[in-house]
Amino acid sequence: MRKRTLFITVICMAVLLASCASTQTETEKQPAAKAEQFFDSTFVGILPAADAPGINTRLTLNADYTFSCTQQGLGKVSDVFKETGKWEFTAEKKIQLFHDSGMVTYYKIINENEIQLLGIENVDELNSPLAEFYILKRETK
Repeated sequence: MRKRTLFITVICMAVLLASCASTQTETEKQPAAKAEQFFDSTFVGILPAADAPGINTRLTLNADYTFSCTQQGLGKVSDVFKETGKWEFTAEKKIQLFHDSGMVTYYKIINENEIQLLGIENVDELNSPLAEFYILKRETK
């Protein structure tokens, strides 16, 4: 039951942020990102949650284009929620996750060390005061 509640909370927050998203393109030029830059990379961070101080998130992108994502709510005893699936690098220079559950989520590449959860909508960027809290950072080895 807790896994389902945590999952629903994450999805609701992603939908909320996507509904506030802007489709404007960035004016700053960034070096072109390549899929190979993200092979065997792990990104970590604490994402906002409606019913907890945050959700500890760990996303690993494998070189065979599979991923695993582990999430656990903070501040209370919480089950660990694990998702797996396939990922791809899109023409828009985003990371698209195809969860085994059938859900699809998007991450914007900020730079080679940071990605931002966009949610289930394929938007260009989040236009929300909370946008900075949806960033995962590359874990150093």
